[in-house]
Amino acid sequence: MYWHIETDRPLSQLRKIKEIVDRDEWDKVSSEDKKKIARELELWDSAKARYLYAPNMSLFKWFLQPHGIKGSSAGNRGGKTSGICIDVGMQIEGWHPLQEENLKRLADEALDEYVDMKGVVHNVSWVREWCQKLVLEKRWIPSPPIFARCVCPDFSTYAEKVIGPEYEKWATREMLKEIAYENQNKRIIKWKNGSFVEFMTFEQKVRVHGGAARHVIQVDEECPQDIWIENNMRRISLNGRMLYGATAIEGITWTEEKIFQEGEKGGDEIYVMEMSTYENPMNTDAVVKEILKQCMDKTDVDIRIYGKRKRRGGNVFKMAKDDKPWIIERFGIPRDKGLLLLAIDNHPQIEHALLWLWADYDGDFHELMGGLPNMYNVAEVFEHGSSQEVKYYIDMTEAKLGRKHDHVLCDPSAWNTDQTKTEERSLADQFADLGVYVQKGSKDRQANIIRVGDLLTLQHKDMPVSELARAKGNPDLVLKLYPDARPRLFTFSDLERLRFERRNWHYPVYKGAATSEHDKIKPKPVDKDDHMIENEGRQCAFVEDFNPDELIQMPSEDKRTYTNDKGEILDIKFDDDDDIYMDFDDAIMG
Repeated sequence: MYWHIETDRPLSQLRKIKEIVDRDEWDKVSSEDKKKIARELELWDSAKARYLYAPNMSLFKWFLQPHGIKGSSAGNRGGKTSGICIDVGMQIEGWHPLQEENLKRLADEALDEYVDMKGVVHNVSWVREWCQKLVLEKRWIPSPPIFARCVCPDFSTYAEKVIGPEYEKWATREMLKEIAYENQNKRIIKWKNGSFVEFMTFEQKVRVHGGAARHVIQVDEECPQDIWIENNMRRISLNGRMLYGATAIEGITWTEEKIFQEGEKGGDEIYVMEMSTYENPMNTDAVVKEILKQCMDKTDVDIRIYGKRKRRGGNVFKMAKDDKPWIIERFGIPRDKGLLLLAIDNHPQIEHALLWLWADYDGDFHELMGGLPNMYNVAEVFEHGSSQEVKYYIDMTEAKLGRKHDHVLCDPSAWNTDQTKTEERSLADQFADLGVYVQKGSKDRQANIIRVGDLLTLQHKDMPVSELARAKGNPDLVLKLYPDARPRLFTFSDLERLRFERRNWHYPVYKGAATSEHDKIKPKPVDKDDHMIENEGRQCAFVEDFNPDELIQMPSEDKRTYTNDKGEILDIKFDDDDDIYMDFDDAIMG
């Protein structure tokens, strides 16, 4: 709290001392003044965090977030561990800015300016208004005694050599009662006010992480998901907090979907941030250079220096981003133009994946490039269910789209049956019984990856053909040179499952193989979270091989759709006599 309300902070005094030393004028300071400075430094050192710690702006904002879960993705030596240890220590000692008494004081007294450890002045006039909002919502955190837990990879390295010493370093010494993080029987630090932080590791069994409730739990580096779940249960009854900090050295894992993607949506439950190595004022140029020397490739630099969360092994569709111009807002597709394809990836135990793609041969929404069609992913369903329920999903979705599909594509396995059982009918036969006549889609995954990659690659009418190869690997550069460049394959923004798969579908990490050997290994993406991706590949292959001259548009009652002046589809359905009989939301089209 001190960096929010106190102007005459010890750090400002230390800067003055540094200036004297830098000017080589220390000898001119009187012995009495030197003794005074020494006494002040000793007093400050007894409560290091309270007086000597000055957070960077990322942590400054972090400390003021009242969310139940807070996640930090940081570069090596980015300051995430010390920041979270201080967050817990502030709450334990009772001077956390979010504790009730302190929060109310900040709502009135917070400063308009903040000077960080580098001496940079920041405008923080927003703090008072923010704290006033939290006071009105009563979003303060508990005051001492605080029961805390630190969960880390192991005792011998993390607890004993990294995190335990960090708590001890920044704690107010006169408040400490017992320091036993190296004690194999206790693994705990206790304060005189009844607070404590206990140390546990990923190596311990999940059931050991159960037990009594905790006000705040620190998770240092990524833990197994079952350990996270068990610890998260410990904080619920006390309305406590989970503080997670890690360098994503394993790339993107379960934390991406469960913590960071949810946090990036905003909301009151999860807060996330990224923090680079450069933000830690304690890091010298030599430290940063040493980390850079250990990085194997650009992905490693992004992870270890900039705190990014990147796929190890490389994203399959690295030429595209989950943003404009690839992701666009929904519009009403024409009822009698282009080609509407449905692809089904059917599974007996997990969710069925249904994807609708519309191919535009007229350039109604984006100008055609080279006369080739533009393609749009316009609808999806990702649900469990029987074949009959799949038929229901198709009818309902196409009622909302305002037209029926022209073709249905399935994986060739849909025609497989057990040849020893003559009574068995294939999945394709079962769909035919329901009036869904499927065709065999492409099984050539590698060819489909290339097709989709070409369609996602940014193009522009002024771009030389020779630049297309470079465009696949550097979309940022293309958009910088050609701001209105675009792909030929677009996705509506509300297709969350397809967007999730495209973000996360990746090539595996080649453990044990030298980087120079990677090109000799057959590129094969991981066989996980790729159901919509497979559908998309089959559809794009179909469109690429399709002759639009064979497409005969036959307007029918099933294809009629009505829109308002904003292009939004109206929920209207007509029978054969042009009488309205039901809303689209309730319609089942046969």
